[in-house]
Amino acid sequence: MSAGPSRGDRPEENPGSMRLVIDLDLGLLPNDPDAELRRTLGFWTAWLPKMDLTQPAEHELRDSDHRVVGTLRLVDASEMGQPEATR
Repeated sequence: MSAGPSRGDRPEENPGSMRLVIDLDLGLLPNDPDAELRRTLGFWTAWLPKMDLTQPAEHELRDSDHRVVGTLRLVDASEMGQPEATR
């Protein structure tokens, strides 16, 4: 069974579809990386329903000391091509 995209999941078949890209440097997380990761992703999990998911956006991901440790981006899926895991 293929793990590739199912019918209708390809960007060219869904004009206007968006992709959420999280780029987080785990090596920058202080003290307890597991707790920092849960806190950071938990914050954005709570905010995603309040965001306009139809428009491109970029936000900094910060640790509990307010240092930038990565980015969360919402991008047009057609600009991204295939995700790394499906190549």
